[in-house]
Amino acid sequence: QQIKVGLMNDLFTRGIGPNDNLRPPREQAPELYQETPIGCIPKEWKFKPLEYGLSASPKNGFSPKELESWQDLYVLGLSCLTRNGFEPLQLKNAPKNALLSGAKLEDGDFLISRSNTQELVGLCGIYRDVGYDAIYPDLMMRLRFNHNLVDVFIEKYLLSKAARQRISAIAVGTSGSMVKINSTTLKALKVIYPKPDEQIAIVDRLRPIEKQIRCLEIQLSKLIKIRSGTMLDLLTGKVPVKANPLEAAHV
Repeated sequence: QQIKVGLMNDLFTRGIGPNDNLRPPREQAPELYQETPIGCIPKEWKFKPLEYGLSASPKNGFSPKELESWQDLYVLGLSCLTRNGFEPLQLKNAPKNALLSGAKLEDGDFLISRSNTQELVGLCGIYRDVGYDAIYPDLMMRLRFNHNLVDVFIEKYLLSKAARQRISAIAVGTSGSMVKINSTTLKALKVIYPKPDEQIAIVDRLRPIEKQIRCLEIQLSKLIKIRSGTMLDLLTGKVPVKANPLEAAHV
């Protein structure tokens, strides 16, 4: 994860040059960079409000009353937006008539949470079909992008450490636990705008390490389950523990 954080910092401050490699650091080639309120970025990039990359204003979802019974419709919970993007971790039963709310999701929709704790507000992700109709809740916004932004790129950027800190800083609220960002604040948030082909190149550079991290996380999860199962078997006596003869002789 630390390697990924370092790579993301390099990619979002230096980008990919014409030779398909990271641009030289500013210390080595200051003529390639420009100063911005968030630090130096390549001269070719733009630093503009997120609104510059939107084709429409962010739209809030709809939060119906959760049902105990299944009516062929899900509403996403906030936990579906994670530090790694969209994951279908919290799908709630919703009434079928909630489809009339205009919050029905399509595969590829871009979502961002507008209310959560200070650490989690503004998490975003690209929705992937869950096999049934689904809507997004009032505590999320759906974003539509124009030709200036590639959705996968802006997802990675908004989930980067530096961007997360900036989003957390603009969130407000009277509650000690829950804060919010609104459409106006989000549209005013300034982000980087490499050319679309460079945005794609940056995402492609991140994919191998993300895949490796995901494989390691799966392996770690399996090992933890095996360890927990083994400890339970030992503690409940399902697996007998043989005493060491040398230790037994001293008892």
